[in-house]
Amino acid sequence: MEKYPENQIYCIVPVSEVVKLVGEVLDIARRSLDKKFIVWHYNKDNEKLKEFLKYDTVKLLSHAEALKLMATEVWQKKELNYFSSSN
Repeated sequence: MEKYPENQIYCIVPVSEVVKLVGEVLDIARRSLDKKFIVWHYNKDNEKLKEFLKYDTVKLLSHAEALKLMATEVWQKKELNYFSSSN
């Protein structure tokens, strides 16, 4: 993938809208710890992203923004984060 991850847009989608907007991905998508949202990504030029712009409940993020979000307590329990420990 050329220019990965800069060529990606990450979508934060409410679980209640995943099947309608993304498809049958609940079994493989990363979910927030409260299981209310998933994160999914597309190439920046994917036509599907235009549809997401119609929804206030969907957030579109850059790779850096998605990484920052994934590091929050809503998405990650600190005691399970092996890479942040001093092992």
